[in-house]
Amino acid sequence: SELIGVMLGDGYIKTNKTQLGISLNSETDYAYALYVQGLIKELFNLNSSICNDGRDKSVTVLVSSRNLVEFMIDKGLKAGDKVINQVDIPRWIGLQEEYKVACLRGLMDTDGSFYAYLHRVNGKVYRNCALDFTNHSLPLLKSIKDILIDINCSPTLAKYKVVLHKKEDI
Repeated sequence: SELIGVMLGDGYIKTNKTQLGISLNSETDYAYALYVQGLIKELFNLNSSICNDGRDKSVTVLVSSRNLVEFMIDKGLKAGDKVINQVDIPRWIGLQEEYKVACLRGLMDTDGSFYAYLHRVNGKVYRNCALDFTNHSLPLLKSIKDILIDINCSPTLAKYKVVLHKKEDI
């Protein structure tokens, strides 16, 4: 379920259904690309490539396996554009807390952000932190919010973000 979260975040399945990839930032996420590559090897005993064409700051973990693609589709993922398809977390993940947490980990590792921000109340400046997940798939955002509520967090749902502000939630 962690890999499902990774795929729902920065992953894709090519429409020809023979390859899947996870695109990450080559400068900040290269170690994570190696982690994902190891996860794929551990789960499916498949080798993957880490590709960087040098034109931008992206690196892609790429797997060519029709069987793996069919398996991921059977588990609830879709080929093609995730926003157009309005993807969601597969229903089976919601059946066990460990699946939910692992999927959430993959989602946050790919499309999550942690940041500090300032705000004023009655002239006093406060410094706080937030953890958010940004995506344009509305069913996915709602499912993430529901999972966070299920694990006793207090998320806020903005237009394309689910945000945690409480220190204990973060």
